[in-house]
Amino acid sequence: MRLWGSDHRPILADILIKPTRRSKKFKFDKRWLDNEELRQVILEGWKSPDLPPNVNIMEHISSCRRALSEWRRQNNVNSAKLVEELKEKVEGLYADDNATTEEIAGALKELSHALKAEEMFLKQKSRVFWLREGDRNTKFSMP
Repeated sequence: MRLWGSDHRPILADILIKPTRRSKKFKFDKRWLDNEELRQVILEGWKSPDLPPNVNIMEHISSCRRALSEWRRQNNVNSAKLVEELKEKVEGLYADDNATTEEIAGALKELSHALKAEEMFLKQKSRVFWLREGDRNTKFSMP
């Protein structure tokens, strides 16, 4: 069809009434590696009774992802908050004259583990940010 007086063309748009809900991307958190329950959660996800027989590997991986996501929701760990709580605990033990050296050493060990976990999380998060945003000091940047 040729329009002589205009260069405009009609457009047909199909608008959805209800927007489709996108699921969040799954992100593995390296802090989980220190948790003893992780291996069991992965095994349960892999051998889930909800999976039909003769499933492919992608369905096993998807089942593990769901199991890990559910486990994460139940065991949500805010390492920054935990670090602050442990710092207060250590300060309280130092101020307490009745605190034993074993109690103080245990609290310091807990604080050290929490600080390592927080550092690991921040390092992982900064790497993702750098990969997404690119390094401004070089000519390289992601599209």
